[in-house]
Amino acid sequence: MDKPRNLPLERTYTVWGIVIILWSLYRVYVKLPEWMDEFIFKPLIFLGPVLLVLKSEHKSLTSIGLAGGKFFRDIYLGLGFGMLFAVEGVVINAVKYGRFSFAPLVPVTGANLLLTVMLAFATGISEEVLTRGFFYSRLKSAYGSELKAMFSSTVMYFFLLVPMIFTVLHLKGITLLIFIMTNLIISFANTMIFNETKTVTVPVLIHAFWNMAVALYL
Repeated sequence: MDKPRNLPLERTYTVWGIVIILWSLYRVYVKLPEWMDEFIFKPLIFLGPVLLVLKSEHKSLTSIGLAGGKFFRDIYLGLGFGMLFAVEGVVINAVKYGRFSFAPLVPVTGANLLLTVMLAFATGISEEVLTRGFFYSRLKSAYGSELKAMFSSTVMYFFLLVPMIFTVLHLKGITLLIFIMTNLIISFANTMIFNETKTVTVPVLIHAFWNMAVALYL
């Protein structure tokens, strides 16, 4: 691997390592309201290093998938796929609690529902821009292989989930297995969609629907 190609790869894995360490420490030692986690500190930890790298390389936001693309097509695709994964959240809820119900775990008012939706989209934006827009795009360019980049970025994404699994959701057994498998499937699907559309719009929508399912049913 030549030096010009190696430097972006090194920076990519460096950013991943920094994010993993900072986010793990934050999840373990900092206990703040969820809205502060998702609206303030996750964007700072996940996207701050990305923006610094882009600035140092004189690259625009379009290089990480923040482009218009075919907006309405992307919206329809995101809504369709997102609802499918949201339904899967209800199924996991049935496995976890032994009964099938569309009722959320906590009472939902108009204000709570709005906050849940906003948090879901905030999380989706931070995680998809980092994972698909930054990690996958750069790995694909460095490796010259879509499959290798897809596998590597999915593994990187999985490790980003670990702090939440053990400090927030406290999943175990079959529920934990289904949750992990579903997230890996979503990651692969979002990567394939991002590879085709070149924008994070659809992945963010899919991610947001899944986040809402997790918040309401898990």
